[in-house]
Amino acid sequence: MLSGGGAGRLFVAAWNMKYLKEKSSVKQIRFALAFLSLLVWSSANAVTFDFRNTNISDYSYANQGVVTVGDLTVTVEARTKFHFGTYNSSLRKYDGGLGVVNVQESGYGDSHTIDNFGGYDYLILQFKDSSGGAVNVSISDIENGYVGNFNGYFGGDADLSYGTSFDNMTTVGWANRHYGRFTDNAASDTWYIAAAVDNPDHLYDGFKLKTLTANAVVPIPAAAWLFGSALVGMAGLGYRRRKLDA
Repeated sequence: MLSGGGAGRLFVAAWNMKYLKEKSSVKQIRFALAFLSLLVWSSANAVTFDFRNTNISDYSYANQGVVTVGDLTVTVEARTKFHFGTYNSSLRKYDGGLGVVNVQESGYGDSHTIDNFGGYDYLILQFKDSSGGAVNVSISDIENGYVGNFNGYFGGDADLSYGTSFDNMTTVGWANRHYGRFTDNAASDTWYIAAAVDNPDHLYDGFKLKTLTANAVVPIPAAAWLFGSALVGMAGLGYRRRKLDA
């Protein structure tokens, strides 16, 4: 993926080598438009967060966890939605990843997973850069490190819901501990991850969040947009002059 500066240098080189020699300004216009279209594509850097490395200062309710990879930091909080309201929960770290203990759970057994047994446990993940500014990311993969068993002889289940708010979630199944069907390419600085909120298979779900791979969307600098727009304008002006001279 080309940055604004790299794409600009590529354009100037090609323009000098070929298109200034072209007699037809139509080709110049087309080339300038093609360059401008490159700016629509933002560069994306894939970052994998391992939540077994989460820094959690305490296990109180409304606590936070923090993981930093390179210049990107994610802050995690836990909530649980019951039929009588939504409450802060305690974020916990285990060998299998992050779990949740809500106000109605003891924390023993599988009750410390992110589950939908008695209420919907969910995580709120907020992404920021090294300066503390919000960073939009898209999700490409999630891995669970443990699957709870709330279903007796039916075995464990770990379907997951994700979205940019609790009321705007999509549920995905899992295979080999991975959830790999994140195809909507939405980007946000805040993501919600929960045990399946619509529970399509009617089995209780419980899991620990082990890793998440996010693609950090880097916006194209405004100067690059101005440069591209100016090139289109100059090419158009040259084409108009050629028509008038003809």
